[in-house]
Amino acid sequence: MDLVESVPWADHDDLVLPWLHRVVEDNLPGLMVIDHGGKSHAVGYTELMWLLLPGYLHGQPLLASACGEALSEQLAGPLAELRIADLVPKVTGETAWVPATASVVEIVEVMTRHHSDLVATFDRDGVAGVVSSHRLLRNVMAEVTPAVRD
Repeated sequence: MDLVESVPWADHDDLVLPWLHRVVEDNLPGLMVIDHGGKSHAVGYTELMWLLLPGYLHGQPLLASACGEALSEQLAGPLAELRIADLVPKVTGETAWVPATASVVEIVEVMTRHHSDLVATFDRDGVAGVVSSHRLLRNVMAEVTPAVRD
């Protein structure tokens, strides 16, 4: 099962907006980020969407529900000034990763434990790529669907 995908690398000094455009337009599962300390992080759609939400709404579902659609139309505005460094320390925490030889069960365990839709894979040369929850689920379902239909 070929689950590992290549994703681009963003530096902590890069602007966020061009990377968001690239991820969306190229239909990428996310990107890899190098922080100030040289540590790599897999950043998926959930983490990228975190940037859209104003800080005062993080963890505030009632307040977010009261904001209405007027705020929805303004969500992307502040992104023009943000750099990748503004994203990394806030959303990544401990990096979700597995060895490149990890089984599907191992990958699912890491994804669920880290609440991450993107997991970095490492081999002895460094980062081999990422496994996205979408690709993982699609591959698992492709294996079980024929058996269910019979």
